[in-house]
Amino acid sequence: MLGPLVVQTDDGPLRINGRRQGTVLAMLVLYADRIVSVDTLVDAVWPESPPATARNQIAICMATLRKTFKQAGVTDLLITSPPGYLLAKGEHRIDVQEFMERAEQGRDAARHGRTEEACTHFEEALSIWRGSALDEPSGSRLEAETTRLEQMRLALVEERAGLMLQLGRHRALTGELTELVARHPLREQCREHLMLALYRSGQRAEALEVFLQGRRLLTEQLGIEPGPGLRQLHDLILRDSPELTRPPAVAAPAPAALNTIPAQLPADVMAFTGRQREMTSLDRLLKEPYNPHTPALATIVGVGGVGKTALAVHWASQVADQFPDGQLFADLRGYDEEHAPVSPAAVLDRFLRALGIGAPQIPPDADERASLFRSLLSTRKTLIVLDNVRSFHQLRPLLPGGGRSVVLATSRESLGDLTGDYTALTIRLRMLEPTEATALLIKLAGADRFGSDPVAVEQLGALCDCLPLALRIAGARLAAKPGLSVRAWWRGCATTGPGSTY
Repeated sequence: MLGPLVVQTDDGPLRINGRRQGTVLAMLVLYADRIVSVDTLVDAVWPESPPATARNQIAICMATLRKTFKQAGVTDLLITSPPGYLLAKGEHRIDVQEFMERAEQGRDAARHGRTEEACTHFEEALSIWRGSALDEPSGSRLEAETTRLEQMRLALVEERAGLMLQLGRHRALTGELTELVARHPLREQCREHLMLALYRSGQRAEALEVFLQGRRLLTEQLGIEPGPGLRQLHDLILRDSPELTRPPAVAAPAPAALNTIPAQLPADVMAFTGRQREMTSLDRLLKEPYNPHTPALATIVGVGGVGKTALAVHWASQVADQFPDGQLFADLRGYDEEHAPVSPAAVLDRFLRALGIGAPQIPPDADERASLFRSLLSTRKTLIVLDNVRSFHQLRPLLPGGGRSVVLATSRESLGDLTGDYTALTIRLRMLEPTEATALLIKLAGADRFGSDPVAVEQLGALCDCLPLALRIAGARLAAKPGLSVRAWWRGCATTGPGSTY
């Protein structure tokens, strides 16, 4: 994938015929071990006006690809799995995943101060590339994916350059960075690294000229001034500041964020009852195969009071120890009648602080906050619980870019936009069964309250519509009134409602 699309076997490259087959295969490889819907494949092959026979043509492409792989001795690679297909990676190697894994190894080494080792991992990751990703892909979906991969490559090049500057290898960087800045003149981090490398190589005038060229481009093309990093470096070079030659450990300490483990889950729900089938479904999130491109994601959908938050918090509490990098929680207040929904930017601010980023380092721009959040989680295994999500627009900036993190969101409405770009588990939560409603009331108010009148407790459960929230209110009120019979209490509720002060 990191170059022209190539399928390599022990006997040599495998021939993939035609643009359509190449596009379908590329999409399946990009989302290896995840289901790619037929609609997504249709959109990738025909981004503007798919023909009426599009779905049939996708099926023909899949049949042809299977035949091609079968001739090479591979029969279990492409699997039909409604609503689409998936590519089962198994023991096969995918260069995109190898690139991501080695980049993660490098970042982990850098976090722990092993700069030399980090550089080696980064160089190995970058050496996997054979050219532009997919080499001129067709269709907006693949173009977006290849743009994302290219941005990841450039980010890794910049990270490696920063580490090499820490190691004092500035002279080896000047040629490479000069070429990179020429090809990507608006990337300020590249330009900053080049200025520092030139200055440390004794080329002060050239370093200042690199700044002036960048400033002209930014003002002429975008109407903006260089960012604070470039401006500060320019001022330091003008003053020949000693800061420019300080030891790397002083100039660029490892961020505190990497040592911070948040634990934000609310207290588990008292007397949690039922929902075994839903708990089992959620456990599947822990078994999802690692995918560097998309996060493991589940949504719990249901009416108000049905117990979405209780289920999310209970499950999260049970599996919290399987997320060594912590748990993040936010109530987005999507359905709050008294307060406006919480903006993604505000949630990102809190999450970044919880992950150890100091207030001065948190970007003011919402998109930049989301990018920083994704970067921090790219090598972590974190559980993120997002409660009362109103819309996909509110949710999307809070999703990791991929990796080993798991996201669990609750909402009263189906977040339908997820199905286009994400493979999400959706749990539609319904009222408790009557027996479960009775069990919950008994747990809350005590078995001795109901032994003499089992019919009354069943009627009380029915009066509460078997909704966990109403049942919890009723159980708590009964526990607070030990002298009142259940039958007398629910008769009062029949006229005033179980949430009243009766």
